[in-house]
Amino acid sequence: MDTRQTYTIGPEYKNCIYEVEHYSNTISTGKNAIISITRNYLWGTFEITLTEDEKESLLTSDDILLNPYNLSSMEISEGCFESAILENETDYTDEEKMELLTSICDGKDDMIFDNCDIDFMNKNDWYLVNTDYSIVSGCCIEE
Repeated sequence: MDTRQTYTIGPEYKNCIYEVEHYSNTISTGKNAIISITRNYLWGTFEITLTEDEKESLLTSDDILLNPYNLSSMEISEGCFESAILENETDYTDEEKMELLTSICDGKDDMIFDNCDIDFMNKNDWYLVNTDYSIVSGCCIEE
């Protein structure tokens, strides 16, 4: 029988929770672009529903993508790192990259992908496609 139970899962060590937001937009040349923004958090916990086999598998895993499981965030705190990348950057010309940069940066900062401004992106038709959550370097699971 496939009995599921709800647990609290968190990282075994500090600075081991990652959130990756994937934003999409279509540029003037018709190419669909995706910008991925990664944030690292000091601490956090999630409520997760698992079978006993899933629980045992997670307890022996170093890198855990949480999205495939029935889960909700309980707390994520103290973000300590953020970076952004243009996925498949080599597929774009310099002109296309400049168009993308001007749609994600408001021009006040250096025009680099790490300077994404989410509010500015939303005004320029970027939309959130998906958010991935992961724990690296092991986890703790409690009832």
